[in-house]
Amino acid sequence: MKNIVLAFAFLLSTVAFAQPQGQRQGRERFNPEELRARMDAYFTKKANLTAEEAKAVLPIFKELKDKQRELHMQMRKIRRETKEGSDYEKALLRIAELNKQAVSLESEYYKRMCKAVPAEKVFRIVKAENNFHRGMLGEFNGKKNAGKGHGPAHQGKGRKNCDKKPDCDKKPCEYKKDCDKKSCDKK
Repeated sequence: MKNIVLAFAFLLSTVAFAQPQGQRQGRERFNPEELRARMDAYFTKKANLTAEEAKAVLPIFKELKDKQRELHMQMRKIRRETKEGSDYEKALLRIAELNKQAVSLESEYYKRMCKAVPAEKVFRIVKAENNFHRGMLGEFNGKKNAGKGHGPAHQGKGRKNCDKKPDCDKKPCEYKKDCDKKSCDKK
């Protein structure tokens, strides 16, 4: 009986690994260059950047994110390697110091970006990054209407306050002071 179970397990694992590399479980393989291109196009559109502005500011923004990613990786390493009986205070202080460095980097790079393009466009890039990641997270989680109004797949104007409740028309809307739906005015 054990031999049959082992043979069956071996057969299943062989079939699983025989699938093309990028097509396992219905998902495509992650492509960082493709993601970067989608982000750049999204930021360019949302911040209303010209080609010259995008060429000037987006590499600075990418450099900032790469440096912040490195700091966050160091923080994760500290959290992962801090074991029972360790000097927790030392670990916490090191994490706090790395957080300060990340914020300092942000300030430094925002100043550099503002020299390349107007501050309003830098602000729009930062805002677009947040929206992009929200949309991508929703897409990754396979949610219907992921990040409604956010991210690269959802170029709409965003949500109205009233739309936060899918059943707004069915019961009194708690957002009615900010809502422009006629159904909310009746309640």
